[in-house]
Amino acid sequence: MLLAELLPVIRTYWPLLVLSALAIHLLRNKFNNGLNKYPGHPLAAYTNWWRFSDALRRKAEKTHVGLHRKYGDIVRLGPNVLSFADPRAIKIIIGDFLSYAGPVGQQPFLDLVLEKNPIKLAMQRWGISKTVFPVTRFANDQAAKRASEMEKIKLEGSLDEGSGRGVDLLMKFTQAQHDHPEFMTDRQVLSSCTSMIFAGSETTAISLSSIFYHLVKHPR
Repeated sequence: MLLAELLPVIRTYWPLLVLSALAIHLLRNKFNNGLNKYPGHPLAAYTNWWRFSDALRRKAEKTHVGLHRKYGDIVRLGPNVLSFADPRAIKIIIGDFLSYAGPVGQQPFLDLVLEKNPIKLAMQRWGISKTVFPVTRFANDQAAKRASEMEKIKLEGSLDEGSGRGVDLLMKFTQAQHDHPEFMTDRQVLSSCTSMIFAGSETTAISLSSIFYHLVKHPR
């Protein structure tokens, strides 16, 4: 009965009803959670379509930098999206995000039991428990083997290319430290080696993922 009475009204005033619903939706986005006090692109407060179209142009990072230069450290990118330029805001927003280790699946409680168990840590400090992971032992052994070799390169600047083992990146970076000590510090050598590891691991991971995917997809 009520529906029969409402249908004629809806058919008559549907354009007005649609516009009213749209206006309410946009105003709700505008004042969502009090975010209207933060500046940003004029359309960002009303819809995410502006952010979507900006991402399609593949220059979103330049847009973000420009907005931060214009409006400051906090910029509104969407109805419920803010961008922060000050790195000090990370801990305020996320909290103690580094108080637990990532390998346990981002579960603080699980990490407290497995990795940062107070009893386990106390036993390690007292020397009762001397748990060393194989990868840690391997890394320490390799560091001890290479220490004297790297020290020789750092002092004399000579690469032992006649050993038959070849010259690796660590030797190259240490050679650069001998040639340019004002720039290539120990920290820079470490950063350069780490960046090479990260770069190689990503491409290797992508290749292995593709290989195993196709093996599983087409086992024959």
